[in-house]
Amino acid sequence: MNYPELLFKDIYWTFLEPIYSDKDEFENAFKEYHKSIGYKGKYPPIKWNEVCLKAPKVILQYVIFPKTEKDEIIEPQVEILADNGISFTPKELLFKIHNSIRNEIENEDHHYFEGLTFSTDNDPNYKGFPVYFVDLGS
Repeated sequence: MNYPELLFKDIYWTFLEPIYSDKDEFENAFKEYHKSIGYKGKYPPIKWNEVCLKAPKVILQYVIFPKTEKDEIIEPQVEILADNGISFTPKELLFKIHNSIRNEIENEDHHYFEGLTFSTDNDPNYKGFPVYFVDLGS
């Protein structure tokens, strides 16, 4: 299947925000965050309720650097399921990304969301579902 190479490259978010219980609450917080950082004087044009990823499930991978005596890198992954079993809208996908990885990276230097980069859909471990790398910045 053809999946987008990049998703959400022109939007920014911080995983220091709290866990959200409601997608609309998350969308409002997202908009307020963009206003607070002065994003190029305008809000990014996100079509919150249009399909952005045609897949019933997506696997997300990211890197964290725990503050330990060892110079170790941890590469967790999470699976996110589409509510409708078919596809994701930006509202659903961003909401679920935030709530899925927020607690694990809240104390990391790299806690800013900078988009998703497609990795593969050919890995037999993931049964053809898309794998995206969560781009995190500091």
